[in-house]
Amino acid sequence: MIRCTDIGLERTFHTATIQIDLSARGSDVDTFDRANEDPSSETSWDYGDDRSVGFGSGRDLIAGGEVVPGLRSATRLPLRTLACRPSWRFTPAGLMPVRYDHAMSQGAGLLVVARLTICSSYSQNIEQAAVESFDTIQFYLPAEGDLAYRIRTFGLDHDIHVHGLSGRSQLSEEIVRAHLDRAYAAVTASLHTVALSRMSTVDLAEAGISCGELELVSDAGYLFWNPDAGHYTTKSEPIDPRQRQDMQEVIYLGGVARFWVPQSWCVEMSVEDGGQFYDPDGDTVLRLNVLTFDTSATAGGPPQVRHQLRPGQRPIDSGRLTAGYEFDVYEQDDIAEGTTVRYWQIAQVLPGQCRIYVFSYAYTTNAGHAIANELATIDREIRRMIPYPEPL
Repeated sequence: MIRCTDIGLERTFHTATIQIDLSARGSDVDTFDRANEDPSSETSWDYGDDRSVGFGSGRDLIAGGEVVPGLRSATRLPLRTLACRPSWRFTPAGLMPVRYDHAMSQGAGLLVVARLTICSSYSQNIEQAAVESFDTIQFYLPAEGDLAYRIRTFGLDHDIHVHGLSGRSQLSEEIVRAHLDRAYAAVTASLHTVALSRMSTVDLAEAGISCGELELVSDAGYLFWNPDAGHYTTKSEPIDPRQRQDMQEVIYLGGVARFWVPQSWCVEMSVEDGGQFYDPDGDTVLRLNVLTFDTSATAGGPPQVRHQLRPGQRPIDSGRLTAGYEFDVYEQDDIAEGTTVRYWQIAQVLPGQCRIYVFSYAYTTNAGHAIANELATIDREIRRMIPYPEPL
């Protein structure tokens, strides 16, 4: 059964009218009634046709600095067999879990959204004029609790960054709109405040927003305007500017790769020898070489993008970076020289081409904790490396 207090009705359970949005953009709303239901029972409502709603929707998001996985599946269930349970709610995205301790109920606050005149990619560091797709900046201000949310969507690759903001009581609609006007006026196409009275796409329409849909990520406690009904997932890591203090950006060979190293380091690059980056007063050195493979049909297909360990090499890490690139990290000792080399291999697969970026960081084997902070910085920045997005 539906918990009636969470759909704006009395707790009597004698009559419950539930609105279910069955359309992608919320233009059609269907209603049906159930009378004199036993609140302790589970009920399957027969709507009389085979229309279906989405069961679950999810995102990977960054909230309060931590990556929180959302639901990942989106199974379709026929409405005729849909059981309504106290822990689930009908939404424009389907049947979603409800956290009753969070203000995800009727009158759940405000959503302030700015549609931007740009369409960009954070991970690729690309920005262009918006045409059909566009970026947004949004603030979700729940009616209760001390947490608000800042949501940034990137239209070029459907990337999304979500930040939890403490001090909700200090964030009013006026303060948020003043901030957006001050910081983004030059790239703002329109600014809307959405009163979340229905918790559905209808709220967007009443606020003057004619495209997209309202998407709830209930297990994480926030919602956002999905401007094109696309599949938004976190594809890049928002960077704290304080982590880039006293550092310099390296634009490798005209932009084949972009990354950051300490400001005090020397930077040497050439087409023949690759890149070499080092502290003139230290004993460590970072190198970069980029291997490019033709992967067109006539070249025999794509190469092996994952590193195969050789004797003497030990694995450190591997997997897929936030930006979607396969990577491997491994080390190898040179006993004769008394050095250790750590390698990062990152594979970028493009139409007709594949690039393998190989970073290597050489240090004295017995350096121990002396290079720990430097190594951690290098590891963090290599994983954030921005490759050139097109084949060359």
